[in-house]
Amino acid sequence: MNFKQYVDEKRALYGAFADIVRTIIEVVLDGEPSAARPQQIQTRAKSPTSLARKLKGRGLERSRSIEKEIKDLAGVRLIFYTNTDERRFLNSRIINENFHVDYDASKVHHPWEGPPM
Repeated sequence: MNFKQYVDEKRALYGAFADIVRTIIEVVLDGEPSAARPQQIQTRAKSPTSLARKLKGRGLERSRSIEKEIKDLAGVRLIFYTNTDERRFLNSRIINENFHVDYDASKVHHPWEGPPM
């Protein structure tokens, strides 16, 4: 798929995929009362502006297989109130038991550990 195909045809599909992942997480959480609940779950398909910038930065503007080059065309973000909630959620293993995660191609953002702002 090239950039134009992503924008014209596939972006909505990637957004729907992210929504399905969110739904799976929500359903599994309903069956795991001991797991910490996220304060919010956000989903998105990568914006055309952000994708164009990333492709340009990697010299891939003419690529016909951007889905093989760019691994964050869809994203799901779980936001927790506290670091303790985040750790409880991770310890529940909900993600590992329900999804195959390519950790080499994943970016995990950890909570702020510094003093309160």
